Amino acid sequence: MICTHAFSFGTACNHTILEVLFDAPDHRVKIEDLKLLVTKKIAEYQKNSNEINLEDPNKKYRLYTAVLNAAWDYEGDLLPAEANILRVLRNELSISKKEHQYMMAHPQIKRLFFDDEMYRYELEYLSREGIILVYKLDNDDYFILSDETVDSLKELWGIELEHDQFIRLVDKFDNFELSEILKNFNLPISGNHENKVNRIILEEIKPSEILYSLPSSQLSSYLKRIDISQSGKKEEKILKIIDHFKNSRDIVTIPPVKIIDLDIEDKKLSEEKRIDLFSNLTTQQLSNVLGKLNLLKSGQKDILIYRLANCQYNEITILNVTKLDDIKSTSRKLELQVSGTKTNLINDLIRYYSDLIIKESKLPTKELANYYIELSCQDARIYPQADNSEVISTASIALDFERVTKYLFKNVFKLEIKTQRFGKEDPDGIIKDDEGNLFFYECKTVLNPPYKMPIAHRLQIRNYIEKISKTKDKENFKGYIIISHSFSDNIMNKIEAVNSPLDAPICVIEARDLAAFAKKWETNFPIDTFPIKQIVKNGIVTLKDFDQALH
Repeated sequence: MICTHAFSFGTACNHTILEVLFDAPDHRVKIEDLKLLVTKKIAEYQKNSNEINLEDPNKKYRLYTAVLNAAWDYEGDLLPAEANILRVLRNELSISKKEHQYMMAHPQIKRLFFDDEMYRYELEYLSREGIILVYKLDNDDYFILSDETVDSLKELWGIELEHDQFIRLVDKFDNFELSEILKNFNLPISGNHENKVNRIILEEIKPSEILYSLPSSQLSSYLKRIDISQSGKKEEKILKIIDHFKNSRDIVTIPPVKIIDLDIEDKKLSEEKRIDLFSNLTTQQLSNVLGKLNLLKSGQKDILIYRLANCQYNEITILNVTKLDDIKSTSRKLELQVSGTKTNLINDLIRYYSDLIIKESKLPTKELANYYIELSCQDARIYPQADNSEVISTASIALDFERVTKYLFKNVFKLEIKTQRFGKEDPDGIIKDDEGNLFFYECKTVLNPPYKMPIAHRLQIRNYIEKISKTKDKENFKGYIIISHSFSDNIMNKIEAVNSPLDAPICVIEARDLAAFAKKWETNFPIDTFPIKQIVKNGIVTLKDFDQALH
């Protein structure tokens, strides 16, 4: 254990440096950010210091500040014995660490202020003593508190629970119990559950004091609520509760849901053409069809279209459960035959979309590149809206997104690109780098972000990888790239569910990150080939990963 007098109070700057690091996530702060955070923390204490009424007879602040001033007046620092006396006095007067800092910053006391020279001196001292360590993570340098220092500060500052643990403990009280606690500590009892929890947290009352203020019967009810034995004396019940949250036993880790692939029917049309086909149905008609297929049928029209286009059923199955009148209405819109059997009408619709030649828009690729993010979420507003303008379908937007992606990889990153062959089941593109490594990529537009990688897409990716695994190029295959607007929170589970037959990474990249880095690369390395192998990894590839490839 580090000797506590090394940082019991020391100088005001010493204490605030430790406080900022202690309160930070994982007790670490970037080296370049620490000074600003310390300055802000001191300014915050100075601003709020007027909350303290030094003449409050119930708190005896005046007595504490008199001792505090006397200790500081001697050599401008606190000796270990002085710090210890102050700590004992704080405990006797029930003065919190926050109240101590407010008094230090109070206009009548003026012991807490930022001094650049003192900041540097204290930082060097804390580093030299091993209280603050330097830590490197992802090319960033951090100041961090060692576990030993954190434990010492908890003991010194009387911290029984981490901040998050304390919040969880208080949040488990019902509204009546929270009011009782507030009343016990002479605090306002008005407000909803959240208001009351926040009020207790801000007061920095120790968990043990909160629990001790309640009768033993209420503690038993609380123990029952968190599924712990209710036996024992009051002190034992308090220890049980604190220990429960201290060891985070209240947090139940739910294992990721295993994604089971359903039987997928072979599709006759591309995803984009299916979306265009089902767009002819009304919201109610779509809902009816989804209901008959035992699929979720609630949501806005575009959500229903996407759900239907990406479900496990093919177009024939879907149209077979569609009402005949609805099929006729769609045929009429497309100027197709509306007489005949339902089977004939369905075949005519599928043949129409199968034979339909989808064209890219007439907008130049460079102009479309400015709307790469909009293309990724099928935002048709980027196209001219005049009456005589070309009609843009979902399939056309998808082709434009693929066209711009190819432009970025080929013209900006200077990579060799081979795109999908007409009528062939291939990935949207294949990248070949200077070393002969191959990377497949897919461009997935999505009407309602984020992209969720449905079952059909996972099977499609697996099939493409399986196909190359049976060729001589399998040794050169180094990864699969999926580009879309954004990705669902469980995208890592979906990637794992692909169950790739080759040991090669599958990565996802948001359109905004690819576009942003393309601009950087084009500005700084206009004639160089981008080393794409450096950024392909299993999982999510961000702009930060791209930037690291520059160094």
